[in-house]
Amino acid sequence: MKGLTIYIPQSRVIFSIFIFLVFTATLSAQGTLSINGKVMSDETGGPVSRAEVFLNPGNLGVTTDENGKFKFTNLKSDNYVIEVNHLGCKIYTITIKLETGKDKSLEIFLEKDIRQIAGVEITDIAFEREPYRKDVIDQVAIEKLPARGPGEFLRREPNVSGIRKGGGNIDPVIRGFKFSQLNVQNNTGQKIEGGCPNRMDPASSHIDINDISRIEIIKGPYALRYGPNFGAVLNLVTEKARPYEKFELHAKAIKGWESNWGGNKEHVTITGGNRNIYFALTGNHQDYGNYKDGNGEVVHSSFKKYNYSAELGISPWEKHRVLLSYKNSHGRDVMFPALPMDEREDNTQLMAADYHYLNPGNMLHSIDAKVYNSDVNHEMDNKSRPFSDTVTAVSIIDAKNTGGRLDFGLRKDASLLNIGMDYENIFKDGRRVKTLIMQPGLPVKTENLWSNAHIKNMGFFVEYKRQMNHRLDWVLSGRIDINKASSDPMQMKNMMGNDVYYNDSTSSNFVNVSLSTGLIYRFSKQLSVDLALGRGARSPDMAERFITLLPVGYDNYDYLGNPQLKPENNPGSNPEAINYIVENGQVVGSEIVNNDPLPEIPPFEANFRVHYFLFENKFKPEIHLRFVAGQNRISQAFDEIGTPGFITAGINASYKVNQYLSFAGGVNNLFDKDYYEHLNRRIIGSHAALYEPGRIFYLNVIIKF
Repeated sequence: MKGLTIYIPQSRVIFSIFIFLVFTATLSAQGTLSINGKVMSDETGGPVSRAEVFLNPGNLGVTTDENGKFKFTNLKSDNYVIEVNHLGCKIYTITIKLETGKDKSLEIFLEKDIRQIAGVEITDIAFEREPYRKDVIDQVAIEKLPARGPGEFLRREPNVSGIRKGGGNIDPVIRGFKFSQLNVQNNTGQKIEGGCPNRMDPASSHIDINDISRIEIIKGPYALRYGPNFGAVLNLVTEKARPYEKFELHAKAIKGWESNWGGNKEHVTITGGNRNIYFALTGNHQDYGNYKDGNGEVVHSSFKKYNYSAELGISPWEKHRVLLSYKNSHGRDVMFPALPMDEREDNTQLMAADYHYLNPGNMLHSIDAKVYNSDVNHEMDNKSRPFSDTVTAVSIIDAKNTGGRLDFGLRKDASLLNIGMDYENIFKDGRRVKTLIMQPGLPVKTENLWSNAHIKNMGFFVEYKRQMNHRLDWVLSGRIDINKASSDPMQMKNMMGNDVYYNDSTSSNFVNVSLSTGLIYRFSKQLSVDLALGRGARSPDMAERFITLLPVGYDNYDYLGNPQLKPENNPGSNPEAINYIVENGQVVGSEIVNNDPLPEIPPFEANFRVHYFLFENKFKPEIHLRFVAGQNRISQAFDEIGTPGFITAGINASYKVNQYLSFAGGVNNLFDKDYYEHLNRRIIGSHAALYEPGRIFYLNVIIKF
């Protein structure tokens, strides 16, 4: 068989190879095009870092580095839309065409977007780049309800409860953590030490609910930049002075009425200024009588409060801000039927100075500094108690908390490092004077509640955040606390002047280490999965260390402080998906010795709210149902009593007439249900429960201009 020979001219071979190479190069070029650019401020010409840059088609996203630069690679020739977002700037959009073999280089200038906007209600979780749950309650939501204090308002939130001892000053409980297990602060850093050993004046009670612009709740031992964090951080942010482009003056007034209590409240805020000097002034007054529970029984719960505040802001240079604030609050005749005494008088002064520097374009991203002083002078007595005709007791306590914090933010590309320190010095001194009326000569006995007690805590913290890509973020934080405590000798004497108890070993020193880490992965703007792990540590507080035979717990026993008590640690985990945290709704624990359940653990509860907007979103009616299970898992060691479950209902509505006038009103405990919360203290000297208020009608009138 003869072979077949095919002859191809050499010119055709060369031409075919050339076509193949050109075609291959074209395909390769289509996948190697790029877009790079730089985002700058149209006002200063400086780079804008951490701006979000989105590219479509392709659904790609990046953030600008410290020099304002970004880059997209491996693109094909096509038409693309680029969108640039940055806080405080108008959204920038541009359409470009990528042609074969031609990369694109862009210069983008962002325009400032400064405007005065009306208040909005935040009803969901703040969606920030943090791998732990952070709930935010906005001022608009607070204005629509008849809350008398932050503690009472917070009981509406998931996994937040409160301990009621009287008509007001409810002590917050978050996930079963309470008292010093919570890091409660004012305006990110200022701490307040209440005067009463029985916490009739917790830290949150010294901040008027109507002064608050938002409440931030960070659950778990994860946020370590704001002081020792064992169970949660509760940050009460008050109305702040802020700059305006030119001189402006604004005012807000609230007048509220409530039935049942015969309650009245008034609030006024005045803000104004220009770019360099600005101010905020507030004033509040509350006057509430005794309320009736669902059985029609009168609960002695009346109280009077008034306060005022002033804040001055100065911006001497661009990117620098100084805030000076002063608050003065007073309580008078605040009744606590579940405590041995009532608050006769409380005078509190809060002072703070803040410095803030922000420069997103530099490696030194931010500087935050704060110094503060909180001074609480607290007087209480038992003159409203039936046994005051036998023994009259008057206690006067001076409590001070002085400290500050310093925080540096350093940015490099997609990483942010915060390092800093904070300091807190708590001082407490007070005594109780007893007059024994039924004994000859009216003998007087003086007992020390606190004897020049000090707790000093110096903390050093670091927090590292890194954006691994446009979907995955990682956070790692830690802190070391050096805690020192001391007091004059703890002692108690009898009427003969002899020591019943004496302890001069009152000094202690501890070093606590706290760590946390977490990841957040975003599938889209609507879907994310978070995971956080942490270990929080705290040293004992004043009562745990230095209290001298006082009934400060749930039971009626006298407690004796232990100056050598060891620190407490809390390991925690916090998975979260699609903005819903996986929780049981109940914290369960047991004592190591006798397997007795932990006391004062809130029961399971569920809240159901439905609202609808009508008349161009001016009218908003709402129905609220609350389902609370009984709590029979109780501590026998603390003489705890089980509580039955209950269901309550409420209706409310708000109507915005115009930008200046709005109304909010409704009915709480619509069916006048007689019930009490598991955490409510018992009426003093009995096992009778302290019932919640019955049906309440309320109306708030809000004027703004």
